Amino acid sequence: MPRSPELRLTVAGAAVVGVAYGMGRYAFGLTLPALRGDPSLSADGLDDAVLGLIASASFAGYLAGLLLAPVLSRRLGPRAPTTVGSVCGVVEGILAAVAPSPAVLAVGTVLAGSAAGWVWAAYSDLAAAVVDAPAARGCWP
Repeated sequence: MPRSPELRLTVAGAAVVGVAYGMGRYAFGLTLPALRGDPSLSADGLDDAVLGLIASASFAGYLAGLLLAPVLSRRLGPRAPTTVGSVCGVVEGILAAVAPSPAVLAVGTVLAGSAAGWVWAAYSDLAAAVVDAPAARGCWP
């Protein structure tokens, strides 16, 4: 059975956006209880104020990704921001898993936030480039 470009875009987009948001952008808040109890990080001063700053930095990363994605898309095409976002998500996962200090955890968390910003709007541009507009209009009543 041949796979249409639209179906491939839908599956890839759902996976990348799901990972960028679910595992990247929102995972930090879900892991806070475990982070508070991590002896290797708490010995370096990982208190509530530092955790709050890291969470705020994640949101700043998200905004940066949202603002920079259109610039990169105009220069290199709509696939470029999704690639950057995917790489940010992978690097974030590695950094968060091995973070020996709050600073490394913060860098990983900022990358996680930016991953969601990079991929969100870019997939709309990809959909516009891939989907045949007249055919798509025929799908809706």
